[in-house]
Amino acid sequence: MSYNTSWLIENHIVLTTLSETLTINDIQNNDRDILTYVQGADTPRLVHLIIDVSTLDGFPTNIVQIKQSANSYLSLPTMGWLAVVGVDNPIIRFLSTIVTQMTNVNLIQVESVDQGLERLLHLDPTIQAPS
Repeated sequence: MSYNTSWLIENHIVLTTLSETLTINDIQNNDRDILTYVQGADTPRLVHLIIDVSTLDGFPTNIVQIKQSANSYLSLPTMGWLAVVGVDNPIIRFLSTIVTQMTNVNLIQVESVDQGLERLLHLDPTIQAPS
């Protein structure tokens, strides 16, 4: 499995790490996991997502399939900001920008998970920083 998804801050921020080479199946399975977290959050507030692609080697480029899969959670009214870590690859940068524009999700591109967390805590002051 070339992805891992878990709460970074329970009920507020989901962290997904994508690594190695992803297939469209991996993306669809991961998107189902993210959907479970976003829908299962025990909060009326927004749930934000940090996706770390800094160790990703390969990925599908069919934007229609990626958008259809990601739309399951990106279109939810409780979906907040999307922070993408490690967008050194211009294709990943392009795909993340296009998918978020197509789904009207707010996107920030950051250099590390810590920077993503810091930015999300600033953007959403209702979240308590981990101690």
